[in-house]
Amino acid sequence: MRRKDERDMAKAKAVLQKRYPLIPASDLVKVLSHAFQKGSGRVGRTSAQGVERKASLAVGAYVRHTYTDYDDLLDRGEVSREQARDLVWKKVEDVKLIWTGQGTNS
Repeated sequence: MRRKDERDMAKAKAVLQKRYPLIPASDLVKVLSHAFQKGSGRVGRTSAQGVERKASLAVGAYVRHTYTDYDDLLDRGEVSREQARDLVWKKVEDVKLIWTGQGTNS
């Protein structure tokens, strides 16, 4: 089972690096260790999605929690989870686009 887990993690890493070639190394490690952690129940561990989709969802969730004020919006209780996601959506997409090499970092 350990070898399968290592293969799955290596595959996820390869997909993330291919899809997001400009993702900072520290962010890549954090996405992998968080979203793809065995037993976490997080998006990276679901068998209901393909690895490409899991990678996109994992990066989106990581960016939302790390690079936006999403958590602060929820903590203040002024908006619903859906509203908070809508409010930070553009920032999440901008960061993801930069990491693909297609966006600008300005």
